[in-house]
Amino acid sequence: MQLTVEQRLIKNTSSLSVHEHTMLYASILRFGKVVVDDDCPTACTNGVDVIYGRKFCEDMSDAKLRGLMLHENLHKAFKHFIIYQDLVKKFGHHVVNCAEDYNINLIIHDLDQSTDGYVKLPDGALLDEKYRGVSVHDICRDLTQSDGESQDGKGIGGVGDLKTLDAHDWESAEGMSAEEKDEIAKEISQAIFEGNILCGKKAGKTNRDLSDSVKPKVTLKDVLKQFVSGLVKGGDEPSYSRPNRRKQYADDDFVFPTYMKPQIGRGIFAFDMSGSISSDDAKQSLAIGMNAFAETVPESVDIMYWDTEVHRHEHYDPSEYHTIQNKTKPMGGGGTDVQCVVDYIKTHKIQYDFIVVFTDGYVDGWGNGWQTDKILWVISEGGSHEVPTVGKHFRIGD
Repeated sequence: MQLTVEQRLIKNTSSLSVHEHTMLYASILRFGKVVVDDDCPTACTNGVDVIYGRKFCEDMSDAKLRGLMLHENLHKAFKHFIIYQDLVKKFGHHVVNCAEDYNINLIIHDLDQSTDGYVKLPDGALLDEKYRGVSVHDICRDLTQSDGESQDGKGIGGVGDLKTLDAHDWESAEGMSAEEKDEIAKEISQAIFEGNILCGKKAGKTNRDLSDSVKPKVTLKDVLKQFVSGLVKGGDEPSYSRPNRRKQYADDDFVFPTYMKPQIGRGIFAFDMSGSISSDDAKQSLAIGMNAFAETVPESVDIMYWDTEVHRHEHYDPSEYHTIQNKTKPMGGGGTDVQCVVDYIKTHKIQYDFIVVFTDGYVDGWGNGWQTDKILWVISEGGSHEVPTVGKHFRIGD
């Protein structure tokens, strides 16, 4: 008696969960809902749930069905629904979706080799060895720069001709709050962690790649606090004992002291608004940044929103810090030229002792003429791996 698609999915979920090369995915495979749909042409995930097209799956061997299942669940494991939100405005829906498929298909291809065909990529999956170990962001950049070339590099067609193996319903995550996304991300990381426990010492390279994503990582808040500690002038101890509760914002990370004597100099927060950093991202990063200064108050803070020019400049004194979150207005969205920040500071004779620059790092140079080497470059997730020539840097997601 032939098994239904539903029965085959259950059978292969169990099989993948106990196979030494794929047991890492045991908990991820059971994370979210699984639906078989007669109208779905291939398969689809929103980063949590998966829909499998009945006809598409009926025509597959078990090995290819296992490959499809891993494909959908690797989208979950690598949190592609979050990465999509960060990149779609800059690169577009189709390019990001293709990049995310390239990002994971080599893992399944390697499993085909290491398991003697127990897992196989379904026909038509996007695969290119040059994208091994390459971030989704950098794949997007490569695809847009090489548009006009085919998948085999022979110059036929372009990015528009590429087809993803499945559909991605990342748009459904657009209405999620940051808290909801964080909660889903934590649940996914927990599922990966549980898979690693199951694997024990049998974990191969693929397992190590994924387990890296759940190791404790240095956060932006940690880095900013460390950066601040190097700026402290010394002298008087803080002159307050507890935060002003009326100035504590809803995210619990945006807390300011009732009063404190400034301990460090004048600071600038400069946000690259060329497309990789949204207004919400900028405000969230600013909240984290200001909280890092809660115990070592700057003499003043200037906030700049820029792309190829500084579109908005805001100045705040310590008595106004608690108003920043409500008053600040991010704007911009063109190209990227960090020199515009240096020139703006010089033209307007703005004095500063340190600067924190938020950018994707895809800049033509790191600016000439900075007044200080107390510069921290905060490079967004999926951003450039080029090392700034001045100051320190931190890559979100590393």
